[in-house]
Amino acid sequence: VGAKWNLAEDRLQLATALFRTEKANVRVPAPGTPGLNISGGKQRVDGAEIELAGRPLPGWSVKASYAWLDSRTLKSTPGGPLEGAPLLLTPRHSGSVSTAVDLTRRLDVGLNIVFASSRLGQNGAASYLVAGGYAVANASLAWRMTDALTLRLLVNNITDRLYYDQLHPAHVIPGAGRSVLVTLAAVL
Repeated sequence: VGAKWNLAEDRLQLATALFRTEKANVRVPAPGTPGLNISGGKQRVDGAEIELAGRPLPGWSVKASYAWLDSRTLKSTPGGPLEGAPLLLTPRHSGSVSTAVDLTRRLDVGLNIVFASSRLGQNGAASYLVAGGYAVANASLAWRMTDALTLRLLVNNITDRLYYDQLHPAHVIPGAGRSVLVTLAAVL
């Protein structure tokens, strides 16, 4: 179930949603057969989302979103995910905040922050691993040189924060460190 509202004379939009997702026949380890999976597990996620987006003033855009997820393993097998535990790779809290401002008719600057709370990386009787939450900031500067050419500078992960983007039972993959990208876009 969800709803949307237009606010501030239609300059801002607010959207909300409440949901439940259930998944049956989730792959779980086959009892007594190492390395083989069967379809026999069950999972559930209850959640809520809220998002605010728009242009509160001329030349200024904003977007903020937040999601809350309550995930659970409902049915498993021996050696599989622990029943009652959160789902793998599913943060309880996550979201982002973005803003961009037109400094002049041809120059704009933007900032984006993305965050996620801790996530379960492995969930079994033999091992229960958790990766910490993180927040990463990114910035942009765009110069519209002409109506057809735009030069853009992007700086991702400004603070060069170490965080874990992908979690696997035997290893983790860190998120990208600070990176700088320069692009030139042409409208033909």
